[in-house]
Amino acid sequence: VCQLAMVSAAIGLAFFTLALPWAAVISAVLIGFNYGPINPASSHVLFKVTNPKNRPFIFSLKQTGVPMGAGFAGLAVPALITLYDWQTATLILAGLALLTALAVQPIRAALDSDRRPGTVLFGGGTGIIAPVRMLLADPVIRRLSLIAFSYAGAQASIAAFLVVYLTVDTGFTLAQAGAAYAVSQAGAV
Repeated sequence: VCQLAMVSAAIGLAFFTLALPWAAVISAVLIGFNYGPINPASSHVLFKVTNPKNRPFIFSLKQTGVPMGAGFAGLAVPALITLYDWQTATLILAGLALLTALAVQPIRAALDSDRRPGTVLFGGGTGIIAPVRMLLADPVIRRLSLIAFSYAGAQASIAAFLVVYLTVDTGFTLAQAGAAYAVSQAGAV
């Protein structure tokens, strides 16, 4: 799942470089496709390879790694755009996503050793519907999920629009806006 997400992101980024409205829609779908499954998949892998005593610390690092990576991107992407152009910078990011997917291939068999190919996703007690049923049945979990959804929406909105807002509406250069984005992500860490 993690590898598929990286490949999906890479293809989505490549479509984006076409700078056409239909390509932007395909790009958004492909990049969005990898956003949801990556967290549970990476958590599954970490749970499996982490000593129970160290799990709280390791999972904390995992959670801070997301805004930390976004902060690094806020610094690196404007530099890449300055060195090349936005399409080349985007293709470099796509290449990094593909390299990441390829880099884990040698250890994939070990990480997938508990895979159950015959599992039914949309039925039965252990499929993908079971957690949704649990969410809908428990008012406390439902409220917590709505709150988490709101926080995630705010975080995603900032990630999606801060640099655009700063460059278009306030006159920041791309490098300044990227640095401001990096600072906002450092706050999230």
